[in-house]
Amino acid sequence: MSGEGSLGKWVATAGAAIVVMVVLLGAAAGSAIGSLLFPFSSLLSSLFPGGSNGSSSSPMPSPAATASIPPAMLALYQEAAATCPGLPWTVLAAIGTVESSNGTSNLPGVHSGQNP
Repeated sequence: MSGEGSLGKWVATAGAAIVVMVVLLGAAAGSAIGSLLFPFSSLLSSLFPGGSNGSSSSPMPSPAATASIPPAMLALYQEAAATCPGLPWTVLAAIGTVESSNGTSNLPGVHSGQNP
């Protein structure tokens, strides 16, 4: 009987160690991702003042944003965000800016919807 008890304790200890390791790895990954995005934070904050920190449900676009985002895309970002509570249009605009230059890029997949 004592062998079964010590096996149970060992399994519980190993399980707890795995949970702690997953939490620590998750925290490290989050920190690494944050440091990778840090160089873009000043660009994004200049394009989208007020940011997406939840301080405003629909911040007004900055002059830099209206100059760099085509009006049709800006309207799409704002309309799409309205359908998803908690997702600011600024996040969608940031993704669109980085991934496709707001639909103006000629890279494969931007206009066709398919990558080679």
